[in-house]
Amino acid sequence: ATLCATGLECAPVLGSNDGICLRLCNAAQVNGSDPRCAINEVCVNVYRLETVGQSAQVGVCAQTCSVFNESDAGCAPIGSLATSCLPTAPNGEVNLTADGTGLCLPQHASAGAQGTPCRETDLLRGSACQAGLVCASTDSTVSAQCSLPCDVRAGCPSGMACHSVSSTEGARLGLCR
Repeated sequence: ATLCATGLECAPVLGSNDGICLRLCNAAQVNGSDPRCAINEVCVNVYRLETVGQSAQVGVCAQTCSVFNESDAGCAPIGSLATSCLPTAPNGEVNLTADGTGLCLPQHASAGAQGTPCRETDLLRGSACQAGLVCASTDSTVSAQCSLPCDVRAGCPSGMACHSVSSTEGARLGLCR
């Protein structure tokens, strides 16, 4: 078991029940804005616990990013761990954001390549896929696989189609298949 120093929380973001020590914050704050998190960071409700009516909820700070901003797509490593920009909400209520905004979270040790099946579809648990890819499915009839995120207005590289992940008006995020 990993023991973290004061002010840190062992966040289960490496697959299975493995975690890393990240800065502790209050996930019950509106929009994840906690003063303990740095600029360009947000407080993430990694345990997906209910925060309505709560004044405090354990969370960890994570860098924000967008899969559509190339400078964000290359998230900085956390210590020696590679990270990926995962288009997910910090409160855990939406697994894939419609606009491609997300969080920089660690990649699992056995991160999969594009098109390979993946089991960890909860993006708050870290990336089961290599950098630039997302473990998700566009609907319940298709198994989750490591896919390249795409802008539904721009499409995918040749030979692939961009499948929207949301029916919300104005949604941009899709997955190349």
